[in-house]
Amino acid sequence: MPASPVETPEPVESRTPKPTKRKNVRLITEGVTVQVLSDPDTPEAGEAMAARLADLGYTIVTVESLSKKYKTTTVYWSFPQAQKAAEALAQKFGWNVDEKPRNLADTVSFHVVVGRDES
Repeated sequence: MPASPVETPEPVESRTPKPTKRKNVRLITEGVTVQVLSDPDTPEAGEAMAARLADLGYTIVTVESLSKKYKTTTVYWSFPQAQKAAEALAQKFGWNVDEKPRNLADTVSFHVVVGRDES
């Protein structure tokens, strides 16, 4: 993955309810850019998630490590136009979804934080 100027500070874990997993969700991938953030102990989980999302049609901008572990995978949308795409992805896999915290960059459509549930 090419390096990018996307910031990688630590997001806080989402407190929103986890959506119900639904396989027949129509994903929105056109023009959607993604940053994947993963546990530093399992960098392969971040690379695997990036490959999985790329196979679905998302444009992966960067894969970065976090300094702490997260329990559940969460999709954080960066701006209102990306919310529906983030929610669709989260629903498909039963992941958490929320608006990004202020400390994450808004240069990608959304951030996928890989939790222990997917690593």
